[in-house]
Amino acid sequence: MTAGDLAGRQPLLQDASRRAQAYLAGLAGRAVAPPPDAVEALNALDFPLPASGGPQSARPGGPRSLGGRRARHRPQVAGVAEADSWATDAHKWLNTTYDCGISLVRDPAALSAALAASAAYLPDSADREPSHFTPQSSQRARGVEVWAVLAALGRDGVADLVGRTCRLARRVAAGMRESGFAVLNDVVLNQVVVDFGGAARTDAVIDAVQRDGTCWCGPTTWRGRRAMRISVSGWSTTEEDIDASIAAIRVCAARSGAASA
Repeated sequence: MTAGDLAGRQPLLQDASRRAQAYLAGLAGRAVAPPPDAVEALNALDFPLPASGGPQSARPGGPRSLGGRRARHRPQVAGVAEADSWATDAHKWLNTTYDCGISLVRDPAALSAALAASAAYLPDSADREPSHFTPQSSQRARGVEVWAVLAALGRDGVADLVGRTCRLARRVAAGMRESGFAVLNDVVLNQVVVDFGGAARTDAVIDAVQRDGTCWCGPTTWRGRRAMRISVSGWSTTEEDIDASIAAIRVCAARSGAASA
């Protein structure tokens, strides 16, 4: 990193310092677990998954719908109740610190048989052993973050988060198209894949965006084409954040000589 790079990142570093100091100052009043009302909200997530894509699961205001725009993405999980297992990426949706996924398996014995670690020096227990249900045992409390976020948000909060981040992703895609760049994927969730006019130019834009610091976007390869992957997640992301990110990407693309597609 050059002196110029460091100087350009001073506002970001100062903001990070202020946030860290505020966090440390408030540690004494922070609870490890969510408050009781948040824990009660977690119970609202316990509802039957739709067994089919029929009108009951997809119709706004229906018995299994959250109503209005919240029901927009529900048909995409239609039929999961009939699956033996399925998984989702909690990190992308819930913005947890660690990359973390959730796997749901119909048969607990099958899950334990696939993942449990056994050895003569590991004690047997009649209680449910968390390390027997995850791909690793080095961080047995890794799921606490996911549990806490679900408890704090509740069913409505999770639905709002999913719906809002997907809507904001469509806003990003519209901004990229208006700028003349190629959006390669159908933006049905919170991911946007953009080609800025060839692998070299796309990589140059990605590098410029990461150096700019307004937002962070990484590289990917989509159906053989080099692209920037934009993942919209986080409870605090706003339309203003999205618009600022679109503007920054445009500037970085212009500076990098990226061609419109």
